[in-house]
Amino acid sequence: MRELQDGSDGRKVADAIERHRRHHSFWDDVREWIEGAQFFGENVIEYPEYDGNSMYRTLGKTKRNPNVGLLFVRFDGQSRPIRINGKASIHTEKQFLVRHYGANFVAMNHLG
Repeated sequence: MRELQDGSDGRKVADAIERHRRHHSFWDDVREWIEGAQFFGENVIEYPEYDGNSMYRTLGKTKRNPNVGLLFVRFDGQSRPIRINGKASIHTEKQFLVRHYGANFVAMNHLG
């Protein structure tokens, strides 16, 4: 990553983003945007996983490496993209599945 940044004179920008944009809780405008989705909780985003082709590629990768990055983009020409890094966990317990009719799994992404 640093090699590519240095090759394109991008290190200063990358460092500034790291200093000024990185945070460990949701900003109010980010929270408002994500709260519009039904899967948002206090520093947790969850999503149901349904059996499509029975390959479970995303969940398989998540189980192997729970470090995840989610990217939220509005294609309105005005909003900034939001990237959320965190740790994912996969659940099959009834208390999670009942919130998502027909889901086989529920993935929970914990901010931080």
